[in-house]
Amino acid sequence: MQPAFLLSMALVALAMVLSFAPLDSLWSLSNGADLPLLMKLVWIVCGLAIVPWSYWMERSYARARRRAMTVPDGPTFVTLLLLAAAVLFTVFRSVNHYLGDGWLLLGFVLEDWAPLERRPGWGTIMFHRVIADLLARAGITKPDLPAFQFVSSVAGLVYVLGAHRFASFVATLRGGATARATYWIAFLLIAGAGSMQLYYGYVENYSLTNLFILLFLVEGVRSIHGAGDLRIALLCLVLAGALHLGAIIFWPAVLYLLLHLAGEKRWLKPAMIVLLGLLFVVFPTISELQIHRMFVSWTKIRYHAFGYLWPGHGIFVGNLLLLVLPAAVCFLLFVRRGRPCDSKNEGASASPESEAVRRSADFFLFASTMSALVFSFSMHPYLGPRDWDLFSFFAAPMSLWAGYRVAFARRDFDVARPLAVAAAGVFLSVAWIGGNAREETVPGRVLRLTINDPNHWTDVRRHQGIAVAQVLWEKGHRAEATKLYERAAIFDPSRYRPRMNLGVIYWGENRYEEAKPHLEAAVAQNDAHVPTVYYLGSTYFHLEERDLGERQFRRVLELDPGNPSAASYLGRITMWQGKWEEAKRLLLLAFAATPDDANLNVWLAQTHASLGETNAAIAALERAVALDSSLTRARQELERLRDLREGERK
Repeated sequence: MQPAFLLSMALVALAMVLSFAPLDSLWSLSNGADLPLLMKLVWIVCGLAIVPWSYWMERSYARARRRAMTVPDGPTFVTLLLLAAAVLFTVFRSVNHYLGDGWLLLGFVLEDWAPLERRPGWGTIMFHRVIADLLARAGITKPDLPAFQFVSSVAGLVYVLGAHRFASFVATLRGGATARATYWIAFLLIAGAGSMQLYYGYVENYSLTNLFILLFLVEGVRSIHGAGDLRIALLCLVLAGALHLGAIIFWPAVLYLLLHLAGEKRWLKPAMIVLLGLLFVVFPTISELQIHRMFVSWTKIRYHAFGYLWPGHGIFVGNLLLLVLPAAVCFLLFVRRGRPCDSKNEGASASPESEAVRRSADFFLFASTMSALVFSFSMHPYLGPRDWDLFSFFAAPMSLWAGYRVAFARRDFDVARPLAVAAAGVFLSVAWIGGNAREETVPGRVLRLTINDPNHWTDVRRHQGIAVAQVLWEKGHRAEATKLYERAAIFDPSRYRPRMNLGVIYWGENRYEEAKPHLEAAVAQNDAHVPTVYYLGSTYFHLEERDLGERQFRRVLELDPGNPSAASYLGRITMWQGKWEEAKRLLLLAFAATPDDANLNVWLAQTHASLGETNAAIAALERAVALDSSLTRARQELERLRDLREGERK
């Protein structure tokens, strides 16, 4: 039995273990505890499909060799497409990102809640802010929507450019009569992923960063082959760094590219390997020594030291090994470097010069892949153990490296070797998609981004979180909105709006003790906002702190002299104080606005009766009983007053 077949079986077994085993200790990477059963079954089916496919392709090649037939290169074509799919699905991950955040952004626009902070990625946000500021200076009101449309259009052009360059690269590797088909398949894969993002109104900086990384690698390889422009490659990396500073992890590959193009040096490759090893040591050391101000996470959170001695670091590295090790085994054992051949003439031998060029391009992709993996293993825990997006930076270089090796290896070697690499790539991408595309409601995702995952609750998101809470409340997701307001009030107690809204929510749930401090804090910041002052007065009233309530209701009537609800509350307070004339005036003010309030008529009747106005009291009670027949005490009082009036007449 071929080793590739055994490896496929091992991948399937690992998939089963990661799918169904308790994963509390594997939370850093597998994220399998959140997978629904359907996703687990899909994962296993994908793994099982590798086994018969690998076995069938091996038998097909064996028959072709026995019959002295020319070995077709169709499997290589399939392998390249699989690798392209692996990198695309990994780069443009998280289907629920598109649906969830896209829904929220459309909600902002439709509900006129459109904050500038679209995503937590600084590159996209700052670009959007600059455009919006320019439009505002030009006199355009509400510039946020046209600015976002402009950013989306630019992102669309970038996706088209990236799809074209990557598809051209894959088609060049493929060669032959089917190069055009390869181009269009790869082009549609990337363009389709980008279209999904833009359709849902979602410009996400990580996806754009990965796309620019992909373009940097493609243009770098083309530069080594003499067909590309080094300036374009460097520009793509600079743009990736502008979207996310994590792109600096590829600077060892840039250094190798510059030195190689300046002239071949024997010490260059060993120096790069030593440099990668040093990076693995330096990053956690910086974290362990708590030299935090040298680096700023995209989340703008000041983390504690996550270095060698942090237990989570060991768990994280172990989880990385679980998913990266199969791919490493494929590279080391099954993807051997055969005698290179020309992609246009598969039977021709390559010249020593072309072989050297291909080896250099191969090492460039190797250095890029190792840079990303070193970053994931070392620097990543400093940025946060659950920062999945940064981990995705390894996908593009690893997949391109595998594809490049497969494309320029001999066409007559066992198809199981490249197929095993493709299996590992697909396995990695399925694990990634499964961890991110789990079943999740939009409000649930909002809570996970803003509350359950503190990395996302930052200076940038505070104002946005309040706007999101307002939208969720208006759309009926009140429990989620309440949690957002609670988070905002805890995170920054000085903010007026979340404390005011949270106090009102608690008031509506009759949680007056909890509402009191929030409303007091809100009124202390703004005592001219009528609703806030009113709810604070009502809270005091229900807590029987009537003197404090009287002060707030008088302030409401000072700001809004005709406010019927404040007049009603203050009228009852003055009743308890025995100020019957003032109570009558206030209750009549409220009665003029709400004559159909049965309770108000009862209070008004009590005031009239205390002032000796029996007929007015009887009329008020008759209205109250007519409005609400369940008012037993009012009916009894009405009978008493009628009897009293009859007695006076006699």
